[in-house]
Amino acid sequence: IIKADGDYVVTTNGLANTVDLYLTADLIEDPSTAEKLASLDLLSNYSITSVDIKGTTVVAALKNDNYGEAGIVRVFDISDLNDITATDIAVGIHPDSIALNAAGTLAFTANEGEVDEDGTLNPADAEGSISVIDLVTGFVTTIRFDGFTLDDLEGVRISPTAISAKFLSTYFTPPLVVSNESTRIS
Repeated sequence: IIKADGDYVVTTNGLANTVDLYLTADLIEDPSTAEKLASLDLLSNYSITSVDIKGTTVVAALKNDNYGEAGIVRVFDISDLNDITATDIAVGIHPDSIALNAAGTLAFTANEGEVDEDGTLNPADAEGSISVIDLVTGFVTTIRFDGFTLDDLEGVRISPTAISAKFLSTYFTPPLVVSNESTRIS
């Protein structure tokens, strides 16, 4: 995944489990000679699924490698490249996509939840959800779908084997998009 904003471009590096940081101008001038400014380290026991950047704030969605356990959003402040800081914020299970609002003050994750490791649906499986993170306060609001019935979701694509709305997955392709006024995500 590649995201750009202003002076910087960030990319996910699943093999090294890092977020790599580049100067936008270097990539435009000659991508083959662009030098990596930094590799932002992630957490062991987590795998990167998505990244976004606004100004000097970089957010990375990390899926917990322990099946069924909550994921993390790692927030990096890259305003001083010699002293990059990171803060970890717990979100729902399997955060699969992340996006920042235009101001870089809110992050949104689509938490896919998961089916059983063998690919089957089970009523005990984790539910999909959306987490809204206030990056100023660190406060997280998670929006769940367990209040809906399948009838409420008529016209919404949902697995034919689903027995309730809890199986509504928040897997987004393309990744999450936040409206300029931060009032809608799609």
